[in-house]
Amino acid sequence: MLLQIGVGISFVALLVSISWLYLVLKKRKLIKRKEKFFQQNGGFLLQRELSRGITGSFDKAKFKIFMEEELKKATSNFSEDRIVGRGGYGTNHIVNDENKEQLREMAELARRCLSVKGEERPPMREVAMELKGLRMMHKHPWDNAVNPEETGSLLCGTSEAYK
Repeated sequence: MLLQIGVGISFVALLVSISWLYLVLKKRKLIKRKEKFFQQNGGFLLQRELSRGITGSFDKAKFKIFMEEELKKATSNFSEDRIVGRGGYGTNHIVNDENKEQLREMAELARRCLSVKGEERPPMREVAMELKGLRMMHKHPWDNAVNPEETGSLLCGTSEAYK
């Protein structure tokens, strides 16, 4: 009887020890993976820039850290109707017929940038080039002119005055 109790307790202790060892090794692996992703995704650059901005002058910083009060004011105390994509800042000011294609392409670029797999994310150089192309993708200024008759004659090449 004592032998069976001793074997049972030993078996439970062995099981607990193995489980604990497994969890410790899994946690170490997770920490190493986080450090690897941090390095791959420019974490050291971000850390350096943050330390420069905090210790140096904020005028030269390339980023801005918002205080909670500023965020509350800008979002009406984190109001649900101010969330972009859920009707906030509504589609009336951002989306119109002229820029639907541009917004679709920008959303696709953002989706690719947020990919979980690093191989699927585009390099920053490619992102910068695509954003530059999207910025240049706008209608001709004459398309938005005030006087449509005037722009019509300019775009068609003929005018009533020259006939």
